[in-house]
Amino acid sequence: MMAFLLLTRFAWAQQSEIPTVPPLPVAVGKGHIQFVNATGREGDLLYSVNGEVLSRKGYSSGRSSGPIRVRERPLKIAASLSPFKEAELQFGVKSDHLHLIIARIELEEKKDKPPVEKLVLDLLEFPPGKATSPSVLLVIQMTNVPVLNVTFGGLSLALNHSEPEVISVTNSMGLFPSFVFRNTTLETFNYHEADRKAVVLFTDKAGGLRTASFGTVLH
Repeated sequence: MMAFLLLTRFAWAQQSEIPTVPPLPVAVGKGHIQFVNATGREGDLLYSVNGEVLSRKGYSSGRSSGPIRVRERPLKIAASLSPFKEAELQFGVKSDHLHLIIARIELEEKKDKPPVEKLVLDLLEFPPGKATSPSVLLVIQMTNVPVLNVTFGGLSLALNHSEPEVISVTNSMGLFPSFVFRNTTLETFNYHEADRKAVVLFTDKAGGLRTASFGTVLH
């Protein structure tokens, strides 16, 4: 009996002497997320991140948040705008990437019924890279047409739906290059004040072309 007790105490002592190694700190990178309302509808759109409202005031059509620095982690994004059903998406933040989240209205085809409008979220991810010139513009067309033909600073552009284009702004475009669609000026940029580095083209409820321009992170 005594031998059993001694053996038990020895085994317990061996277990208690096993060193516990504290968990090593995890190397976590950071990226940027940014939100745009390209719905072309009245009312303020509310974004939430992992259940927390981003701005209680919301974002009117054509408005965006600034680029927000976040740690590399999973995010659940939700967007709500009356009278549409809430839209959601989930993704993991990538280190040094820009994650651009665009809310828009999409026509959903119904069998033997007219198409129905629905609120959707698109995620565009941009890895770090080198800009082609000191002045660049990120252009994204999110209309309901597959290809949109516009001009910018006299340069003809055929923009594919949801395919980003990075344009070098050169002196030949003039001091105030403009987006023009069918002889109508949509927006003019002043590159003496390079605060707007991105533009999203989208349509309003009547089908008119609109722009959302904002400052963003371009590497």
